[in-house]
Amino acid sequence: MPVKCEVCSQDYDTPIALSLHIGVHHAVGDRPFKCIVCPKTYKSKPGLEVHYRLHTGERKFKCDVCNMTFMEAVVLKRHMMVHTGERPYECCMCDKKFTNSGNLRSHVSSVHVEIEKPFECTVCNMRSTSEHFLQEHIAIVHNNEKSFECTVCHKRFGRPTALSAHMRYHTGERPYKCSFCPKEFPDSRDKIKHERSHTGERPYECTVCHKRFTQVGALKMHLLIHTGERPFKCHMCPRSFTQKSVMQEHVRTHTGEKPFECTVCKMRFARNFTLRCHLMFIHTGHKPVSCPSCSESFVTNSNMRNHYRAHHSKVKPYECTLCHKKFLYSCDLKNHIRRMHTQLFKCTECLKQFSKAENLMSHLYSHLGQ
Repeated sequence: MPVKCEVCSQDYDTPIALSLHIGVHHAVGDRPFKCIVCPKTYKSKPGLEVHYRLHTGERKFKCDVCNMTFMEAVVLKRHMMVHTGERPYECCMCDKKFTNSGNLRSHVSSVHVEIEKPFECTVCNMRSTSEHFLQEHIAIVHNNEKSFECTVCHKRFGRPTALSAHMRYHTGERPYKCSFCPKEFPDSRDKIKHERSHTGERPYECTVCHKRFTQVGALKMHLLIHTGERPFKCHMCPRSFTQKSVMQEHVRTHTGEKPFECTVCKMRFARNFTLRCHLMFIHTGHKPVSCPSCSESFVTNSNMRNHYRAHHSKVKPYECTLCHKKFLYSCDLKNHIRRMHTQLFKCTECLKQFSKAENLMSHLYSHLGQ
C-alpha cells in the first residue's frame, strides 16, 4: 500500500522510501532523516536504513559458515571471528586476547581495575584514573555524605536533585510521557527504556552471541558470561561473582546480617530492593507496573514480563543457537544447553559422566588406589 508525503503529496511504495524523500527534500535541522515509525532522527540515509531494520526485522548479511544472519555488515564481520578464532584485541596487562574492543574494556575494568583506576574512594569504593578526579568526586558526592533523606522510606541521597527525582515515586508525579501510549513516568530514564518496548529497539548487541539489550549496563554484565570472569570472591566460601553488590548480598547469607529495616513493622531484610518491594506490596498495596494486555498489575517490571510471556505472548525470545529450539525463559534455555548440548566426559572405570574434562581427570585419581 503506497504512503503519501504530507508535505508535497508525492506517493511512495514503502515507508523507507518516504523517509529518504523527506530527508532529501524537506530536511530540517542537522538530523533531517526522520523515522516515520518512531521519533528517531538521523544525520544520514545509511543511518536511517540501518535503524529501519529494527522495525522490519530485516537481516540481510548472512554468515557462510553457520548461516546466522545480521542487520549490519560490521556485526557479521565481528561474528566471523568466532569461526576464524581471530582475537585482535590483546590485554597489555595479562596477554589475554579478545574478539572486540568492548570485551577487552570490560575485562580491564573488572579484572585490572586497580591498575586502570588506582585511586579509590574510601567512602563508596569508586575508583578513578587520577587523584584530581577522585578529589572532585569526594567534594561533589560525599560532601555532607548522603545528608538528604526521604521522609517516606528513609533512603538517603548525596544530592538534593537525586532526592527530588526519588520523591516522585512516592508523590505519584509523572512528568515524562511516552511518545506512543498514555503511560507516564517519574524519571526520564524510565521513559526512554519503556519507549524501546514500542520501537523494539535494542541498541546494544553482544558481539559473541548477538543477543541484544536495551541498556549498556545489561550488555556489560552479559559479556562476563562469555569471558567467564567472576572477579568478586566471597572470603567465606569458594563462590565468586560478576558484581560486587551481588557478592556483598551473598556474604550476608553467611553472616545473617539484615541491615534494612521496615519502619512500619520492623521486619528486617538483607537487600534494600527486597525492603522496597515489601513496603510497596505489604503496606501500601501499590503495584505500579501494569500488564499492557490485561488488568493485572505488579510490583516489579520483571514480574510483569514473566506474566506477559506466560499468558499473552506466543513469542519465545530465547533461541538455542545449536538446534534453534526456542524457550520462554533464559533459565530454560540454559538448562536445555546443559542437558542436550554439553559434551560429557565418561569415566571408563565406573561410567560416571562429567561436563568438564578437568573434573573427569580429578575423578580418575579416586580409582588409582583400587
